[in-house]
Amino acid sequence: MSWAVLLLLILIIVRHRYYWKAKETDLFKGSLIPLMSHRGYKKKHPENTLSAFKESIKFGFLWIEIDLVSTKDNVVICSHNFDLETETDGRGYFHEIFYRDLNYLRTGINSHTDNTKSIPSLIDVLGKVGNQVNFNFEVKTSHLFDLKTVKGLVGILKNKKSRFFMISSFSPLVIGYLKCFYPSIVTAFLVESERFLWMTNWLHPNFLNVRADMLNENLKLYSEKHNCGLIVWTVNNRKAIKFCEVFGVKSIITDLKL
Repeated sequence: MSWAVLLLLILIIVRHRYYWKAKETDLFKGSLIPLMSHRGYKKKHPENTLSAFKESIKFGFLWIEIDLVSTKDNVVICSHNFDLETETDGRGYFHEIFYRDLNYLRTGINSHTDNTKSIPSLIDVLGKVGNQVNFNFEVKTSHLFDLKTVKGLVGILKNKKSRFFMISSFSPLVIGYLKCFYPSIVTAFLVESERFLWMTNWLHPNFLNVRADMLNENLKLYSEKHNCGLIVWTVNNRKAIKFCEVFGVKSIITDLKL
């Protein structure tokens, strides 16, 4: 390798690491900061169910945050947990069972004992309410190199008409995959500690999705420098929501009613 090529490679790496700006997006254009309904409105219905999503729409939410995992046969379903024991009457893990076996299960057995619901597939949700609301799809991963759900999600979105959407994840590999192969898709990197922020410099997501208690001036300056908007989770206090709005975040995920 010649010195000129090596120097060029170094300059490209330095530019990528230090002098990046996230791509502009019009997802949150306007004067109002939108609230996102966290897994749907869950007071009456189990989280991540069609009934909870419909309740959010009824209360006027323009955005819903949905958790996604995949079954053994690659069907993308709505669930925060990988294990069935936490909220369903089944046993094992979603990624180890076939979708057809979910027909016999109910979710919400601990949180909504008198109002359990079926476990919806993403295709079913988009077919029922996909034209009524915008989505923040949070992709869950069962291990470091798990790309099954994000690949299934992208395949669904190619074939389904939907409103605005974004894809978020704690997995740097999921965000990196989207940035490499689907750069037009809006991404949000979920961060629960400042020690993970260094990965943002390599991933270049459109948004940083952080805990509300992480908001500080350094994070604000970082966000402005790289044009990487801030989304906060999960804010369930009206005064805290007001603080986040004044701080200048782009959106707020909440369990509250509008």
